[in-house]
Amino acid sequence: MKSFLRIVAFIALFGSVSFVCNASNLPDTTNNTKSCSVTIRNDTTITTLDSVVTVSLTAPLGAFSYLWQASNSSAVIANPSSRNTTATITDTTTFTLTATYIEPANLVVNGDFESGNTGFTTQLSYNPSTYGNGGLWGEGTYCVDYNAGDHHANFNTCYHTGNGKYFMANGVTSPNYTVWQQTITTQVGSTYLFSTDCVNIAPSTDPSKLSRFQFSVNNNLLGSIFTVTPGPCDWQTFNSSFVATTGSAVIKIVNQNTQQDGNDFGLDNIYVKKLCVATASVTFNIVRPCNVYAVDLAVTKDSLCRGEEIKLWNQSSSTGTSHWLYGNDSIIADTLLLMPQNSQTVTLILTDSNGCEATDSAFLYVEEPPVVTISGDTTICQHSFTTLSANVVPLSSDYVFAWSNGSSAQSINVDTTAEISITVTSPLGCTGNAQCNVTMNPLFYDTLSITLCEGEFYTEHGFNANATGTYQRDYISIDGCDSSYYLNLVVNPTYIDTIYDSICQYDSYEFHGNEYQEQGQYIANLQSINGCDSIFVLELTLKQVYRDTIKADIFKGKTFNLYGFSESETGIYTNTFEGSNGCDSTVVLDLQVDNIGFPNVVTANDDGINDVFVIHNLLEDNIFTENELIIYNRYGKEVYYKKNISKYDDFWKPDSSTPTGTYFYRFIGYRHDQTINHSGTIDVLR
Repeated sequence: MKSFLRIVAFIALFGSVSFVCNASNLPDTTNNTKSCSVTIRNDTTITTLDSVVTVSLTAPLGAFSYLWQASNSSAVIANPSSRNTTATITDTTTFTLTATYIEPANLVVNGDFESGNTGFTTQLSYNPSTYGNGGLWGEGTYCVDYNAGDHHANFNTCYHTGNGKYFMANGVTSPNYTVWQQTITTQVGSTYLFSTDCVNIAPSTDPSKLSRFQFSVNNNLLGSIFTVTPGPCDWQTFNSSFVATTGSAVIKIVNQNTQQDGNDFGLDNIYVKKLCVATASVTFNIVRPCNVYAVDLAVTKDSLCRGEEIKLWNQSSSTGTSHWLYGNDSIIADTLLLMPQNSQTVTLILTDSNGCEATDSAFLYVEEPPVVTISGDTTICQHSFTTLSANVVPLSSDYVFAWSNGSSAQSINVDTTAEISITVTSPLGCTGNAQCNVTMNPLFYDTLSITLCEGEFYTEHGFNANATGTYQRDYISIDGCDSSYYLNLVVNPTYIDTIYDSICQYDSYEFHGNEYQEQGQYIANLQSINGCDSIFVLELTLKQVYRDTIKADIFKGKTFNLYGFSESETGIYTNTFEGSNGCDSTVVLDLQVDNIGFPNVVTANDDGINDVFVIHNLLEDNIFTENELIIYNRYGKEVYYKKNISKYDDFWKPDSSTPTGTYFYRFIGYRHDQTINHSGTIDVLR
């Protein structure tokens, strides 16, 4: 299988790239918007077999900065910011040059200080005198002159280009200190270059003590801090660019050094000039001749069974990268090992290092293996057989059958338990398999000897018998085979007895190992000698027992004589007697003896003896702290009332105006467990 590719070669001369500045478009000396441009030769086509090509890149003179950029990430530029440089490329690449030009107009007034101390402001103090008259001895002073050595005995004798004037100062120790400031007119969106020359005029060369400057535009610090060189009178130029955001800009040079000794400097040639950007590009088209002409796809076999592995490869003399396409998949490999599941076309695309391609294809026929199933009963009974047949899809008369028992027929007979398998082979050699297990179940003839108790039924295996005898039942086993059960049944008798009895409440009755205290029916199941239940029933009656508790209260010296008691002391007493039902009944007496006494005579003559109606032990024993005392005369009129007697003065004391005679009293005492109500008489005498 061969395919051919036509090769076309492109050959072009290669030369360096040059740019020409269009002088007619350079900006004028005003602040008006001007344009600048560069021109470039035509694109270049290079025909080569080399994998890497080196090209020269050359820009015109006169730009402030250059930047070369490549469209292809594989390109390597030796020095992207150089005017003249080289680059290596592997494929067609476009290079873009960005050239930045400085317009000649300086927007700063008196930036070279030739007009003296004018056109700017500063936070330093102006002192133009020479060092013999004070000069720049003081920190924070400056002047504009030709030689720093004329204004400080320790300053270096420093002149600038052309021996012109420059700004010289003795610095301060505060950061962000404005040493020079001016406001200029700008154009919003335009880019400007802020530049100054600076020099160290102090004898110190310690880098930590040298002046450190930073540009500021509209009070925003610009760029990084730059430090003067330590060499005396070594002028250097520093600059930074900014984009104008307003129509005017306050531009500053600030000193960031905080050292006292050595922080002495000179400034000159300060300028702000607009930048103009021009771009141009050139493309190098890389063309390589083809070295691949044809591809011949080879395969071990193009008709195969599903799941069979085959090998495909390129057997032509052409070399390159082999890209295989099959189904929805693809792979890059010299040799393809494939196990196709369906018929399909496989395509080989051979690509050389120059991108040239050749293609060849092969169709693979994949045969479905035969699908085999086994039909027939796989469960048989003892002394029978089953016929098993092989069913094959798709149908064909060319299949070869191979059973595990050695038969080559499409059907076989099986009469025993066995694992059966079959392999069916197509003419192409594709195979299908199936297997099954044949189980032979036995026939059952079982004899059952069962003993029951009277009243029970035997219901297992389909029987329903409750009398002594022999029974037979035929059935189909769980495996579907005929079987029989023979039942020899013996039925033994059972016994039942009932006892009627009674007990008194709170007593217990022992019945076959258990004690019962409640009225009811109780059953004891025992076994007779032949193992059948013997039932004893207890009908138990409960006779009532009476229990009562009496709470009583008497005064000291009295006796409680009710319900068979005769008690005169505080305590709990029990009296038991037999009731009419023969059961003991109990009466509990909770007796409280109150040790208080009531007088019956009061002599109201103020002699301090028996002048007060005092209830003895009421206060001493703290008895009945809640109480009421009421005194009535013989006509029933209340003459005294006191609630909650708690001290001696609360008792009734008849005075000289109280008539003699008999009075009646009533005392009510309250306690948590009872209330007493006691009445009596008392005679008042003199």
